Amino acid sequence: MPSGTSSSPPETRKWSQSIHALDRPVVGLIGDGSAMYTCQTLWTAAHYRIGAVFVILNNKSYRILKQRLHAMRGHAEQADTYVGMELLDPPIDFVSLSRSLGVAAERAKTLHETTDLIAQGLKGNSPMLIDVELDRAFKPM
Repeated sequence: MPSGTSSSPPETRKWSQSIHALDRPVVGLIGDGSAMYTCQTLWTAAHYRIGAVFVILNNKSYRILKQRLHAMRGHAEQADTYVGMELLDPPIDFVSLSRSLGVAAERAKTLHETTDLIAQGLKGNSPMLIDVELDRAFKPM
């Protein structure tokens, strides 16, 4: 991944550590479902003061899994019911979770807020998480 982007928290941390000597920033673009598999990486980033920006693209669901089930044209697609694919009850507060693991965090609702927060995160030498609220509507591909 020569661009310095990644798709999971551990990958973001790994890239940040490996190119740290090159003084290049690392931004990880991570889905909220993927982030739930490896949120302990935030603690590691805080502990080792790894300057990476974790951007959580938050649609409050496992949308990629919904899209795959929809493509299979099975019962889930016919009934428009995707069991276990919603991350709503209880809602996941990535900002609080991140802060509890020692990583600064903010929530963004607009593109402008997101880009401003990424720029802010890239200026620092410590990790930062940005929780970007996305449209929840499921739109099959």
